[in-house]
Amino acid sequence: MVRTTRFAAPVFGLRREIDKLFEDAFGNAGAPALDSSAWLPAVDVKETADALLFDLEMPGVTEDKIEITCESGVLAVTGEKSSVKKEGEEGKWHIVERAFGSFRRSFQLPTNVQEDKISATLTNGVLHVRVPKMEQPKPRKIEVRGEKI
Repeated sequence: MVRTTRFAAPVFGLRREIDKLFEDAFGNAGAPALDSSAWLPAVDVKETADALLFDLEMPGVTEDKIEITCESGVLAVTGEKSSVKKEGEEGKWHIVERAFGSFRRSFQLPTNVQEDKISATLTNGVLHVRVPKMEQPKPRKIEVRGEKI
């Protein structure tokens, strides 16, 4: 028995198109246009007192297929997720809902970060990128002395 989903494919296609629209409008300037099979990893961004934390979902992507750069205040994560379909392979695929291909996500960073200390780890299909903030100067108390006349 073959299970088909009549409505799933259009919904996933719509999601890709909306993601592409936002990426093109707000954070992917200058990047090559995404084709119809492209995908974008979902991302969570959190700010703590000492860092910005980015978590990108990338199941099936290995660390050798990921490149992270930071230039002129823009953090860019690019990579590629390989397809499970191989040419010349026997068998017939009935449902393929997972997206594959190249991706690029870019984020404008604030000026108070230490670009040279960015670190990243890939754990269980989630890429964790840590962008440390600069230590803010602490106010210092200035002693006022009275002058004897």
